[in-house]
Amino acid sequence: KYEARLRLREIAPELCPRFELIPYDIGLGRARALHYPLFAKPAHEGTGMGIGEGSIVYDEVALRARVEHLLTAYRQPVLVEEYIAGADITVGLLGNWPDLEVLGAHDRRRARVARESGR
Repeated sequence: KYEARLRLREIAPELCPRFELIPYDIGLGRARALHYPLFAKPAHEGTGMGIGEGSIVYDEVALRARVEHLLTAYRQPVLVEEYIAGADITVGLLGNWPDLEVLGAHDRRRARVARESGR
């Protein structure tokens, strides 16, 4: 996720929210400069792992608690980015930068609604 955001920031910065990577033990660092609300998730998980009700945080106290939880639970850096309301899109990629193949994009929120409604 972090690497994908670095590439997106290079290619189309207007599409990329501001973000920071929080390693294991250095504290919030530059994440303090981001504008709330923020979204915090494990940096190396996929398909919604580590994302839940507490993922959107509105102040530094909540951010610290969420980052500590994610660092403990997933034992990997935490990606913190400025929250953007809207579709929850996941993009499948195959390969290594710069030789990536886009496998497709999927609106996770629409799929979730369809599953819940039985469609």
